[in-house]
Amino acid sequence: MQTPAEILYRLSLGVVAAQWDDYEGLAETSAWFESATARELLRIDYYSRQSRSEEPVMGRVTDRKLKRAPLVALVLASMHRDGRLRERAVRLLCSSDSALSDRALAIRVADYVEAVRELAEQEVLRRTTLAQAARIMPLLQRISQRWRGSEVFARYLRALVAVHGEATIWACLRNSEGFEVRRAAFRHSFESGLLGLPDAVRLLPRERDQIVRRQLIGVVAESATPDVIAELLLRGRSAESRVLGLVKLTAAQLDPVEVERLLVDRSVLVRLWARLRWREMGRPGRGLYGARSFRRQAGGAGSGLRRARGDWD
Repeated sequence: MQTPAEILYRLSLGVVAAQWDDYEGLAETSAWFESATARELLRIDYYSRQSRSEEPVMGRVTDRKLKRAPLVALVLASMHRDGRLRERAVRLLCSSDSALSDRALAIRVADYVEAVRELAEQEVLRRTTLAQAARIMPLLQRISQRWRGSEVFARYLRALVAVHGEATIWACLRNSEGFEVRRAAFRHSFESGLLGLPDAVRLLPRERDQIVRRQLIGVVAESATPDVIAELLLRGRSAESRVLGLVKLTAAQLDPVEVERLLVDRSVLVRLWARLRWREMGRPGRGLYGARSFRRQAGGAGSGLRRARGDWD
């Protein structure tokens, strides 16, 4: 995450590049905007109006100069603290169908000038392709947590569903690069029945996002059969899944070999539940770690054995 000073510095470089028609500098600024996440782009927009300079963002801009300005210069102008300049820039951005204009217009739906805000919202609501949705939704989702522009997220979502259908849109959002949009899409998909247990079973092994993985684990724990729970949760990468597997399965449903393995798990909570289930199975406690068969299974897990012995002591 860039500091405010770094953001203002990068913006100043973009301003100078726009003033002097420095195409290399403008390309660098454009790449900076394009690579920024939704959160970073909104921070850039915020700090772009913190300068006390009376000079407009691209020098003393005339309508004529703005009309022939390159796209990234229009994006810079759309962030300027002069509302009239922002409005002119937004009108010109409406004629561009580029990815950068999608994101720049999405930011302006939260503008504090009503004319700018309404103009940007009208244009955003017309940009309903799946590619445009992937770029716009992360910004609108963050803006929805604010006061101005908070209702645009729901309006845009309705517009997308009207064009593509609910299943297609939520499938698209589940693949969003914006982690907040993706998490919300998974939650909605399970709550609305767009996804079910077979999907959770299929997706869980390769899911990397902790919040989404927690949702998938919950679905498996609530609805799957004992053998599926044992396969996916007891052998899962996260301690949370292993604990939940031990909680959901009774001693009669558990394989002693699996429980024995979890007695030396790196997680204290997993070991606690494994000991509980081990006792419910009527298995030995202290003598367990001296058993030859257990030593062979544990192999080189010396530190795990020491932790487990400490638990029993």
